[in-house]
Amino acid sequence: MSGFVVPPDIEIFHTKSQRRIWDKFWRNVNKGNYNVLTEEESLVIRDIHSERLKAHYKQYSVDGTLALPIRLQDGTPFLSGYRRIVVGDHGAYIEFEEKDLLLPIQTKKGQEWRENENYDCKYHWKQPVTNDTPRNVKIYFQTKRVKYADYLTSMYYVDPYEVTDSVGRNTDKDLL
Repeated sequence: MSGFVVPPDIEIFHTKSQRRIWDKFWRNVNKGNYNVLTEEESLVIRDIHSERLKAHYKQYSVDGTLALPIRLQDGTPFLSGYRRIVVGDHGAYIEFEEKDLLLPIQTKKGQEWRENENYDCKYHWKQPVTNDTPRNVKIYFQTKRVKYADYLTSMYYVDPYEVTDSVGRNTDKDLL
C-alpha cells in the first residue's frame, strides 16, 4: 500500500475527526506499524479509501466500476476482467481470478519462501511478466483470511494505483 497525500483540490475528509484518524493511521503505517483499528477507525479509513478511488478513476466515480481491460501503467493489457473491488483497512484492491490474467505471472524473486508449505503465510507475492521481464507490480495471491479486509483465499489482488483502467484517471496529478 502506497502513502497518499491529498491534493488541496480533492475533498475526501468531511470532518476533522476523519482527518485525525487518517493522519494517525498513516503515522503508524510509515513506522511499519499496522495496528488493529477500532470499528470507528476502520469505517472512516474504508470510506476514505472509497473516496480515493472515486477521485482517481473517471468511470469508478460514475458507476463504481473500472473500464476493461485493466492495464499496466505503460498501457499493456493486464486483466480482461475482475470480480470486485475490496476496500479494507489497508486500502482498496482489485480482486481477480487466474482466468482474468492477460499476462503470465511469476513469484517475485526473493519471495519464494512464502510458498514453502512449512511457512504460515497470508499471501504469495507475484508479478506480471512481459518479454521475459518481471514488472514492478505487486500481485497478492491470498492463502489465508485476514481480519482487516474481506480477501478470499485462492483469489488474486492488485492495488488499483499500480494499474489503470481503459478510461483513465480523473486527473493528470499523481495522487500517491
